[in-house]
Amino acid sequence: MNRLSGVEPAIVFRDAALQDLEQLVALDAICFPRGTAYPTRVMRHYAFSKQSKSIVALRGKTIVGLIVIRLATAVAEIVTIDVLPENRGSGLGSALMQRAEDWIRARSCSLIALEVDEENLAAVSLYESHGFAVRERYKQDGKRRYVMVKELS
Repeated sequence: MNRLSGVEPAIVFRDAALQDLEQLVALDAICFPRGTAYPTRVMRHYAFSKQSKSIVALRGKTIVGLIVIRLATAVAEIVTIDVLPENRGSGLGSALMQRAEDWIRARSCSLIALEVDEENLAAVSLYESHGFAVRERYKQDGKRRYVMVKELS
């Protein structure tokens, strides 16, 4: 477990466990609108498959942040990053991104990809601050989205 200093009470990071599933689904439902948030079955698949890594941020016993990474050969995908609204802007999202990138680099991936709504300016800014750039723009369900990537050396 790791800690994020400067935040009280301290944020602790650890791998997600299957017993966290209910909290992960609830967090995702807070962070994303209905139809976009993952139902239990889908969250379980992404968060706990053999090709995945899920890292949670805890304040006490409450999960306040989550990042799910999925590996596919030399490419890693950030499936979701969730931070409770009251914890946004605290550096928690950036800390989760850094932990994910460290894990991805250790697996010799050459590229990280993710998708984000174009209107989610805070998320786009976070990803850009971590070296991601827009590779593709598309429209899905009436929303304009970006595919953002970061090449790893």
